[in-house]
Amino acid sequence: MKIKLKIADKGGATRIEADSEIKEVLIEEDFASTEKVAICHKSGNVSGIIEMTVDELEELNKHVKKHLHLIKGMKKFKVDPSEVPF
Repeated sequence: MKIKLKIADKGGATRIEADSEIKEVLIEEDFASTEKVAICHKSGNVSGIIEMTVDELEELNKHVKKHLHLIKGMKKFKVDPSEVPF
């Protein structure tokens, strides 16, 4: 995946762009707070977590569904369950 950030500060704006791979997706279910989905990514010197609420994820899903017809192909990866960290 490609990550693009624009950080505004006093001197203007700094743009950061990097390629990264999704390493895991975490779903936090807590009755005391809002459910969250975290997408963890890492590649070389770039790593981070993209965290969003379930409502934000549903909104993103709604917008992506409108453009699914543009996807021309997909690959399915098999994962050995013993390698899954959770």
